[in-house]
Amino acid sequence: MSEWEVFPAEARDVAMQAIKDGVARVKMTAGEAFKKAETDIKEARALVNHLMEAGFIKKPPMSMLENALKRAIDQVK
Repeated sequence: MSEWEVFPAEARDVAMQAIKDGVARVKMTAGEAFKKAETDIKEARALVNHLMEAGFIKKPPMSMLENALKRAIDQVK
């Protein structure tokens, strides 16, 4: 399992809570919410990868990713 795969599950849980709380505009099952989130995330990742391969956007430098990770870890300490 890669890290992005946790996000559809989180999106599903948020959707189910919104439906339970009565604030969701669209009602769906947990399976539908998971599948929609998974599909949307896969499509977005494929688009970004395509744009990087075509040279329209640059791949972020590893130092940027490492700094973001360090900041996130520091905030939860």
